[in-house]
Amino acid sequence: MIQVRLSATGLAAARFAVSPLYETMGLLMALRARRGGFDAERRRPRVGRAIDGGGLDLLASITLVHHASRHYVPDFLTPDPVAPGGSVEAELHAVATTDTSRVRAELDILTAGRRLRGDSGIVGRELPRLVSDAVQTGERDFAERVAGELDVVWRTVLAPEWPRMRARLEQDIALRGHSLAREGLAGTVGSLAPSLDLTDGVLTAASRYEVDVTADSVVFVPTAFHRPTVVVDPCPVPVRRSPVVLYPAVPATPSRGEDLAGAVGRTRARLLDELATPRSTGELAERLGLSASTVSYHLQGLLRAGLVTRVRRSRTVYYHREQSA
Repeated sequence: MIQVRLSATGLAAARFAVSPLYETMGLLMALRARRGGFDAERRRPRVGRAIDGGGLDLLASITLVHHASRHYVPDFLTPDPVAPGGSVEAELHAVATTDTSRVRAELDILTAGRRLRGDSGIVGRELPRLVSDAVQTGERDFAERVAGELDVVWRTVLAPEWPRMRARLEQDIALRGHSLAREGLAGTVGSLAPSLDLTDGVLTAASRYEVDVTADSVVFVPTAFHRPTVVVDPCPVPVRRSPVVLYPAVPATPSRGEDLAGAVGRTRARLLDELATPRSTGELAERLGLSASTVSYHLQGLLRAGLVTRVRRSRTVYYHREQSA
């Protein structure tokens, strides 16, 4: 069992966030373990094509070769989520600039393993030759190369459908927000998965590992590929990271935009769906993968129809969906 003892500060600092790289690594690990169901398996051909295209040797050696379930995958590949809605650029930058002492320490855990409480522990394994050769050029160069390979997997496999995936994950977080208001944090944690619990400030997760740590914060990350678990950093170098709770996101429900699509067109329906929260033209363009000029054109149409309003704050104009829409 994993136990995380949260102080009052830790409970107050608990937050939910979306992480593109946790999803990317979750997909790779699900494929490695041949689990994850249809969501993962239907993406296997794209992952295979990315690998066949070359340039993913380090990442494949670390994550895709089928090893025993207790073998370690370095945690620096999944940095702490830095933005509520998920920023792959920021997360890739965090991987590339990981403190070199952490890179070295985590590779040491990968090879030597790590004894935990009782009979549990991380099983070490021999470092693949190409990985050990790559490390010889320096931990910084190694981290940058792995970040580049993660970027290839991201762009090839998940980026094309990220707007839809992110919408599902953000929808889950919104539901958890309602649960927090009604049931508090303990009730919400209990609803994430049967194996998770929060009682008297102690977060527990069913696990083969025996871990007992104290933490001053915790991040909850909904995911499409990971099994429910608590990720506890085994490496205190240079500082130990906050625990991350991975839990299955609720299935996507049909967007109200799908009902609106027939009336106003799919692009404008998607805009209305996004504008439940005030957003700028630039934000909308990024979230929907459209050009700013295209977004602006459709916003003008929605303005004329009285379906959205706009307000200027400083130098930025924000649009918001009318309640009648």
